[in-house]
Amino acid sequence: MPEILESVLNFVFPRDSRVRDLELLTAEDLRSKLPKAKLYKDNSIALFDHQDEGVRRIIWEIKYNKNKQLAFTCAELLAEELLDFMREKRQFYPQAKFILLPVPISDKRRRRRGYNQTELVADCIKKMLPNIHYCKQTLRRDMDRTSQTKKTKTERAKNVSGCFSIINTSHIKDNIIIILDDVTTTGATLDEIERNVSKHSPKELMRLTISH
Repeated sequence: MPEILESVLNFVFPRDSRVRDLELLTAEDLRSKLPKAKLYKDNSIALFDHQDEGVRRIIWEIKYNKNKQLAFTCAELLAEELLDFMREKRQFYPQAKFILLPVPISDKRRRRRGYNQTELVADCIKKMLPNIHYCKQTLRRDMDRTSQTKKTKTERAKNVSGCFSIINTSHIKDNIIIILDDVTTTGATLDEIERNVSKHSPKELMRLTISH
């Protein structure tokens, strides 16, 4: 959306004051004020606890309102976590590349929404970490399925089964793969992606999300 049009819309339809308050917070403010996510899997990094109202509001703003400010602030924190991770792994895999794969959305949802919220965050991370290889065309979503929101863990797993494929396997082999999503609940989506990626011999896999 052009910046002038976006400014006009913000004036005519002012955003919720709670959103404006969140936009004023720095990355360190978010880190100190919002509850940290509990580790749910060894190969995972999640910033915040999704049960918190403020965290859910941030996810909503990035996902449905294309909130670039909140996407950038969350990306700062994710980049910090990634930098520590990359320094550690570089000792063991000096030749491996770090490949950032944003979870794709279907063509139908992209047309309706106009963007992929995970790519919005990934774009920011790439600017902060130029040594990471951002490969947004490597992972493809082949099928559009119904929303995961109200499904059980078993239903979520069935719903995403067979949804993803790898376009360029050369990006995967012998490299360290970082799968980026905005939020994970049961982990069904990331489980399915990890299953596909693991077939192509990565050195390691890491899941990276804003909330869990």
